[in-house]
Amino acid sequence: MTGAGDFRKLEFIRPETGERISAMYWIDGDYIAEAIEEFSYFCRDLETNTVHSIDPRVIDIAAATHNLLDTSEPYTLYRGFVVDRFRVRNGDFAEEQPSDLHHARGEALDISLVSRSVNQIFLAAIRCNAGGVGSYPTRQYVHIDCGEVRHWSW
Repeated sequence: MTGAGDFRKLEFIRPETGERISAMYWIDGDYIAEAIEEFSYFCRDLETNTVHSIDPRVIDIAAATHNLLDTSEPYTLYRGFVVDRFRVRNGDFAEEQPSDLHHARGEALDISLVSRSVNQIFLAAIRCNAGGVGSYPTRQYVHIDCGEVRHWSW
C-alpha cells in the first residue's frame, strides 16, 4: 500500500459526541491491539452503542490516504461500524447498499477533512489502490473500505 510508513498513527474527531482519538496503532510490522480496540470503540454504532472490531486494513487505508494528503489535521469520522440495518419493510426486502455491508462488518469508514475537498480525499484514497472508495460530495465525506478495489461517486 502506498504511503503508510514504519509506524502508523491516526487521529479522528467525532462531531456527534465531541470525542477525539489519537493513537499509534502499528509499529515495525505489528498492530498494537490496545490501539485497535480504542479505534473499535471510537468507531462504534452510535445509535445502538454497539462496538465491533474495526478491521485494521481500513485503518491502514485511512492512514495511507492521510499521508498522501500531507496534513496534520485529524479526520472527522461520520460513520464507522453500523449494526446491520437490512430489514424487511412492507413485506419486501429493503435494498442494501454494498458500502453498508462493509460498515456492518467493521470494514468501512466515512471520513472528511476540513482542509481538503471531498475530491482530494477521494483521489488520494484511490491512489492507495487498496479497497473501495466512494465520493459523497453532497454529504461532504468519502467512504473507504477494505473490500475489493473499486470506486464510485454519488
